[in-house]
Amino acid sequence: MGQLEDTVHTTADASCDSDYGEAIQYMKKQCANDLLDSWDERSY
Repeated sequence: MGQLEDTVHTTADASCDSDYGEAIQYMKKQCANDLLDSWDERSY
């Protein structure tokens, strides 16, 4: 599970990347968490 999880986290981070820079780190983190939550729900 570890490797897949790392890939998912990396993808989520990339999906939430934007031009806002470090000022929006927290929002990026929230966005990634929301994506991970929706992926978790889909996989069950």
